[in-house]
Amino acid sequence: MAAKYADVVGTAPADLSARKLPMDDTPELRQALVEGEPHTLLMTYVHLSGDEAMLDIFAPHLKSPYAYPPSRFRRT
Repeated sequence: MAAKYADVVGTAPADLSARKLPMDDTPELRQALVEGEPHTLLMTYVHLSGDEAMLDIFAPHLKSPYAYPPSRFRRT
């Protein structure tokens, strides 16, 4: 019989039902967003929200992650 996730890792999977959204605006959250990869953050946002219009809005600013030089966004 295959091992369960909790047996392999030593703990049960996180209970995400207790999380409240929207998340509080904390310094840790802001720092994580600053350090995050813009392509990944955009894909995650579109996946979770279903807001595919954002892909069209950001399309002129995005290149393939394998392109050189890589895309850079101005941080405000």
